[in-house]
Amino acid sequence: MKILKVYIYKNIGETIELEIEVDNNITEDEAEEIAKDVFFNECSFGWELVDANNINR
Repeated sequence: MKILKVYIYKNIGETIELEIEVDNNITEDEAEEIAKDVFFNECSFGWELVDANNINR
């Protein structure tokens, strides 16, 4: 096993460090995808897709 350390920078001076056990054969691309998933799970966000023809301007 390897440990993937994910650092999430929230505010100036505030960092969350998470350690995740991963397989020894993990690739850099797989590690990056895991880190992105962890990041998005730690963040709160919203979005909306709006039809441009239905926007009140």
